[in-house]
Amino acid sequence: MVSIVIVYYNTGNKNGFLDKIIWSLNRQTCQDFEILILNNNSPVDIDLTLYNEKIKIYNLGCNYGNCGARNIGTRLSKGDLITWNDGDTIYARNYIEKMIETNKEVMNCWTECGKGILNFPLDIVSNMLYKYEIQLPDNIINSVQYPEDLSSGLNSTTRGLCIKKEIAIKYPFDIEFNLQEGRLGRGWEDMELGLRLEKEGYKIDFIKDTFTLHIAHNPTTTENFYQQAYINWVKLLVKHRDILELKYKDWKETIEKIIKKGIQ
Repeated sequence: MVSIVIVYYNTGNKNGFLDKIIWSLNRQTCQDFEILILNNNSPVDIDLTLYNEKIKIYNLGCNYGNCGARNIGTRLSKGDLITWNDGDTIYARNYIEKMIETNKEVMNCWTECGKGILNFPLDIVSNMLYKYEIQLPDNIINSVQYPEDLSSGLNSTTRGLCIKKEIAIKYPFDIEFNLQEGRLGRGWEDMELGLRLEKEGYKIDFIKDTFTLHIAHNPTTTENFYQQAYINWVKLLVKHRDILELKYKDWKETIEKIIKKGIQ
């Protein structure tokens, strides 16, 4: 069974996102999953109009940050496999099926993140999803963060990451990378986990015949976004300079490109 851990924190820009996520899960070809929604002390209440009997809602009472809330959700989950969702990603209809079928220690897939797709009405979102399910476009196939090596820890992005629960318990997200109100720094926590797993000998099994769709970040917050991303980028370099310099000779150029694209 797959546990989908959804961290919910909405300041008003994610209205209707949960319904689109649930819609994408309702149409899965394999229904062997549970849905955990963790209300991370959101100022906007959870408002679901789509129903799924697999949903369990947990009100955390305070904001644990994205990393802390994910770790709590992992511990609460019942599945053998865990995937995380920050309330901004929907799934191709074969996502659960492919993850269970592959059943490797660490898995990921293609993701589209450049069109702000979840901001659109469900009919537009569904049409894009249907189109991609027929044939993945080149822009999504080329969207990985480290294209030279699909098994790279630098491709450990939570938009499609799915790993064994025992590994997620043993190697939780580092809360020093928390995206949290009143805390400086954002992003890179998923790559940090990937690099840590790589040090322990794990490789990402990249599932090429499924995908997710992810919201694009608000371009009006670009300057602050980059400043916050830079703080966590420095944390990443300090913590993993050994593996980045040893295994990724072009790591600096690659990461700088990622910051410029604003996709983390």
